[in-house]
Amino acid sequence: MPRLAICRVIEGDGKPYCIETAAIARPLWAKVWLRRLNRIAIISRYQRPMAVHRLSGLDMLRGIAAIVVAFNHAADLAGVTSLVSRSYLAVDFFFLLSGFVIAATFEARMSAMGVVRFLQARWFRLLPMIAIGVAISAAIYLASGANPYLTFACAAVAMAFLPMPNGIFYMNNPMWSVHFEVVANAAHTLILRRISAAGLALIAMACLATLILMHGWQDLDVGQGDNYLLGIPRVLLSYSMGILLWRINAAKARGPAWLAFVLLPLAILIASQLGWADYIVVLLLNPIILLCGLGFDEDSSYRPLASFIGAWSFPLYALHWPVQDALLRSGQSWLAAFAWSIGVSLAIGLLLDQRVRAASLAPFGTRLALLRRRS
Repeated sequence: MPRLAICRVIEGDGKPYCIETAAIARPLWAKVWLRRLNRIAIISRYQRPMAVHRLSGLDMLRGIAAIVVAFNHAADLAGVTSLVSRSYLAVDFFFLLSGFVIAATFEARMSAMGVVRFLQARWFRLLPMIAIGVAISAAIYLASGANPYLTFACAAVAMAFLPMPNGIFYMNNPMWSVHFEVVANAAHTLILRRISAAGLALIAMACLATLILMHGWQDLDVGQGDNYLLGIPRVLLSYSMGILLWRINAAKARGPAWLAFVLLPLAILIASQLGWADYIVVLLLNPIILLCGLGFDEDSSYRPLASFIGAWSFPLYALHWPVQDALLRSGQSWLAAFAWSIGVSLAIGLLLDQRVRAASLAPFGTRLALLRRRS
């Protein structure tokens, strides 16, 4: 029986597809087209731009960045100034990392997945931990006597990864970055994947100029409230740079991984003390950190630890704010709140994240689609 190569579209953790075969009946006139489809599928299977096993160093960096953010937010919620008060620069590293990884693992197959299905898959990928964080925040507000109708309305808006009309994410403050990352993913699918490296560089420069002209050069703390709209050039600046690093094959310039693991928190610490180095971190140090992270030795005995920290990073990022808020309201110190957010996110990540994510992505693993050649 003739066989046709088909593609099962799967989204999650850098494994966007697999190749299978299925026996089908075919008329003789379809012979040429079936051969072409088989050839395209086979080529796509063996020309994945970057293998997943080369990204463990980036997993480790993702976890380090999430820890820095959680540490500063615990202090900020308690009204204490921490040594890493500009931890929001870790979010710009997330944007850079997202652009690089999405370009490396998805870009060549975005046309096959389609815009709607790609964004649906991203939403389902992020939803489980976001939903738990929103539920914790809703419980806190209801327990403090908040209007239940308003609370549930805010929760519904948050579940759609959207801000309130004033640009604030009341249910879980760190969701602003998830919101803008999804916006960047949409722009990537619709526009950025079609733009040349030179065009991406121009976009990054235009975003940089917009931020400096509209906000100034002292800091990059924009994307919520009155400066909500400036979140768009902010995310596109780092996200476009991430895609650009992949397009120009900058990964060949990788450095020592240990330098990345030290430089990421150190850069945020120094920028927090200087009070003016945000653009240096975003434009210079973050790309260096990413490229050094690619130099992680995949044969190292630390690889399982790096992968584990990477898997835990999003539960920590999505849950730390409501957990810390609840504990600080109960009279705990900010250091205790930080420690508890580490423990709670770790437990939920181990017990629920992978299982719930797999269940939510199941529909994307059973629907078959023909893989088309990317022009």
